[in-house]
Formats: sequence, structure tokens, C-alpha cells
Amino acid sequence: MSSLTETEARAWSNLVLVCRLLPPAFERMFREYGMTHLDYDVLCILTGHRTGVVSAGRIAELAGVTPSRLSQRLRVLEDRGDVRRRLNKSDARGVDVVIRSSGRSRVKALESQTIAEIRRLVFNRLSLAGISLLAEELESIREGITTPQSQPESRSDLPDPSKPVALRSLEFRESARLSRLSATFDPLLD
Repeated sequence: MSSLTETEARAWSNLVLVCRLLPPAFERMFREYGMTHLDYDVLCILTGHRTGVVSAGRIAELAGVTPSRLSQRLRVLEDRGDVRRRLNKSDARGVDVVIRSSGRSRVKALESQTIAEIRRLVFNRLSLAGISLLAEELESIREGITTPQSQPESRSDLPDPSKPVALRSLEFRESARLSRLSATFDPLLD
């Protein structure tokens, strides 16, 4: 098995660290308001839906948690008056979650603090071009994780030698980057 290049190892290490460090940073902020990040995510999912009603299964899927974990948090949100649960009208086995006015108010009250924290921890450290590049790169990684069959093919050709050196270099780096991402994540997806 070949090892990661120095650049790949640095990128991978930083990605893992960021993924580990960001959630606790946000948890601390939400705890100050008597919530968890998951509570906020649930309320945002509900406020983002036109009717304010979403099935519990769909919320669990969107929030990336198990139905059991979601159920625990829904109980807390329901006890606080932010949501209510009801049987799904078309499937008696399913449960719908309905946002209440206090839940909407809680999201609205935390919105500016959440945006400020996102900017402080992430975006204020990047240029506009860096933010755009980060968005594109993360989308590429996400697509490879959520739809493994869409992984880019391994690079099979070198850049066109008739192009200017700077352009060839840029194309080569981009092609190599896609190949490294594919090679890095393929073992994780098997």
C-alpha cells in the first residue's frame, strides 16, 4: 500500500482536526442557550420547511442522527414547547414533527449569534476566493461520500503539452488533486 504524499497527509490531518474541533465549538455556544447543536438543527430544518411539518424520519436523515437519538432530543424540545409530535396522517406508523411559535422564536433569536460564530471560526480566516474554493472542494468530497459511483475516474493522461506551462501546471495539479481525493476516499467507501 502506498502512503499519502506530504501534502495529502497535511490536508487529511487538517480535515480530520477541523471535523473534530468544530462541533464542540458550536456545542459550547448552543449550551449557553440551553440547547444542543442537534436541537438547533432540528428547529432549522422545521423552520426551513414551508409548512413547518417534517417527518421524524426525514429530520433524522437530514440531521445525520439515528431515530433513537432524534427521539431523545424531540422529547426535550417538546417539553420546552418548541415542537410537538403527531401521528402522520397518511402512515399511522410514522411521526410528524411540527414547529411551534416558541421554536421559531428560538431559531430567530440565535440566528445572528450562529452566523457570527460561523464567520469567526471559519470564513473570517479565508479570502472570498478561498471560501469559494472551499465550497467547491467540500461539495466534491461530499458527492464522493454520498454517491460513491460518481467518484472521478483516476487520471489517465497528462496535460496537453501544447498549452502554456502555467496552464498545464494548473491542469496537472487539478487532475492530480482529483486522483488523490479518489484514492484517499475509495478505501473508506469499500
